[in-house]
Amino acid sequence: MKYIIKPKIKLLFVTLLFVLATQSYALTSIDSLKNILASSKIKASEIEIIIDIAAAYSDYNVDSSLVYFNKAKMLLNNNTDKYLVGEYHQNYGRYLWRINKSNEALLQCKMCNKIYTELDSTANIALVESLMGNCYKDMGKNDSALYCFQVSLSLIDSATNSYLLAVNYNNIAIVYDEINRKNEALANYLTALTIFRKLKQYKSAAITLNNIGIINLDLLNYEKAIDYFNKAIEFSIQSEDINNLCSSYNSLGIAYKSLREYSKAAYYYTQAIKKSEEAGFTGPVAQSKYNLAIVFLEEQKYDSAILYFNQSLKLCKDIGVTNGIIMNYISIGDAFLGKDEYNSAEEYLLEALNLSNSNETTSYIPAIYKSLYEIYEKKRSFKKSIEYRNMYDVIKDSLNDKDRINQLNELQTKYETEQKELENQKLKDQNKINELTILRQRAIMGGAIFILAMAIAIVVLLLSAKEKRKKQIALLEEKNSIIKEKSEQLKESNETKDRLFSIIAHDLRSPFNSLLGFSLLLDKEVNSNNFDNVKFYAKHMRAASSTAFELVDNLLSWARTQQTKIISEFNLLLFNDVLDSSLRALQPRAAEKQITIDININSEIEIVSDPDMLMVILRNLISNAIKFASIGGKIEIGCVDDTNSYTIFVKDNGTGIAPEIIDGLLQNSTNNATHGTDGEKGSGLGLMLVVDFVNKLGGKFGIESTIDNGSTFSFTLPKHNPLA
Repeated sequence: MKYIIKPKIKLLFVTLLFVLATQSYALTSIDSLKNILASSKIKASEIEIIIDIAAAYSDYNVDSSLVYFNKAKMLLNNNTDKYLVGEYHQNYGRYLWRINKSNEALLQCKMCNKIYTELDSTANIALVESLMGNCYKDMGKNDSALYCFQVSLSLIDSATNSYLLAVNYNNIAIVYDEINRKNEALANYLTALTIFRKLKQYKSAAITLNNIGIINLDLLNYEKAIDYFNKAIEFSIQSEDINNLCSSYNSLGIAYKSLREYSKAAYYYTQAIKKSEEAGFTGPVAQSKYNLAIVFLEEQKYDSAILYFNQSLKLCKDIGVTNGIIMNYISIGDAFLGKDEYNSAEEYLLEALNLSNSNETTSYIPAIYKSLYEIYEKKRSFKKSIEYRNMYDVIKDSLNDKDRINQLNELQTKYETEQKELENQKLKDQNKINELTILRQRAIMGGAIFILAMAIAIVVLLLSAKEKRKKQIALLEEKNSIIKEKSEQLKESNETKDRLFSIIAHDLRSPFNSLLGFSLLLDKEVNSNNFDNVKFYAKHMRAASSTAFELVDNLLSWARTQQTKIISEFNLLLFNDVLDSSLRALQPRAAEKQITIDININSEIEIVSDPDMLMVILRNLISNAIKFASIGGKIEIGCVDDTNSYTIFVKDNGTGIAPEIIDGLLQNSTNNATHGTDGEKGSGLGLMLVVDFVNKLGGKFGIESTIDNGSTFSFTLPKHNPLA
């Protein structure tokens, strides 16, 4: 499987999706594979070649790629070669990710990860974890993405796969940039760049340099950005990568445009156009011409801007880039608006609006509404202007409320004034005929209305004062009730946080003290060439590390629940897949205590649940069972199929729990932590999380225990989505 270093995508002046200029190389590679396939007589080799062809096609022709993946799947139905099956799921997952089906891609990754774990293929697991990180990144799950990239880094042998190492650093940098942690992003980009340079991977180095330049653009460090873009150009020329060269030329143009050095910006956009046209890259030509037109638009050279926008528009239509077509329509409309040619501007903007609506491309609609209401205001079509202004306000609620209201009132006043002028003109004509009669009637009616209005006003004021007093009393009672409720919540929250701070201050300090103490002893032993106790110290250091990691992981999960950042995402899951993932990290601890784990669950059981929350529940319950199971003991994990739910249980043969401690655990108390059968220290926080997450998943949690006869922890999962 190929792994990809993706450039960071930023919305600068244009975000167009263009066809990558890699078809010539890909076709050459595919033709070679097809020739090998035609001459192959070994079934396993044939399947592997078909998978390679499908993977190669996925870079530029997804339809052909799917055809070959389906062929491979049919041939694998009667094949028992686990490595080939894993390779199929791995490459098919990458294909699904390339076509923006990240959820489906993750399922493929988990299947091949299970196979590679059985085969103990660390190198392939590193590849799959990196791909999973990309899937989570595209889904906006940045925490999960960072975790997967870090796991991949930990599994990579830097001596044999430095390139994947650099790719992971680059992807980690992209995630940090997305969450606005610029320093971490820059540090990881620079690490990736160092490795790419050492490997003489100049194409990848150019992409990374361009990404570093873009971060400096975000930070308004224009001179530094320009320096990095120029270095990226050098590497692109050296690697003969015209696509990235054009990208760097465009980035330079953006930097100089930000500095209002329009002539230099135009020069680099022109260079990008020239190189793209020479290479026959239609997409980059359209992008560069659009960027050049934007420069002319800012300089108010409207005719030149319209000329290049139209050229870009034609190219976008030729290659079917809908976003590019919409953006060119909008910009042409803005250019005509600048020329005060309102009808032409209106025509292009309405075309952009229709195309955006038909393609459900909503991101451009606020700009279209804004330009339309400005056009109709200029044309004195105030009713339409108000209509589009209202729609703009609804979809663009980040506008300043005061400015929005003032502008809307101004339009409303203009419209009402125009209508009143028409009505007043009619009244003036009628007044000329009936002037005396009207004056007399007005005098009589005016007096009567004044008296009546005064009477009504007095009554209204009295009723209003009474109603206002009544509302104030009700509001005061309501606020007192809310204050009382918030006070109780605050008291409960403070008690919980006090318990958690106690854990942080005491339980978290303990494993780190152990780590520091044993590492000091280990250092002394090694320096004195005495290796007798190294294994003993290493065992205790690993146990302390495991305890610290488990506690920190639970603390982070608890903190996220307190900030309401955990949102349940229910999916259809194979329960055993989640269980296998939870067991993977706990098997070594069970092996140390010579504990046997029996799983009595139908492998085909499917559940509707949140995979991340379910994994936290299972990991904590199994970890707890290992902690309190007897050395050489047994743990049973099973499932009872009820009418409307599944009951999952984890049973150990350990020390058991006293009834009063069970009551404390069920009340989310962290004050009932005890030591395991091998002296393990617990905080009670894990079970707090379990109870909380089981409730979020719509289930119920229970404990059954007898002193010296072990414990059974169970929870239910509804068979239907509890949020549906």
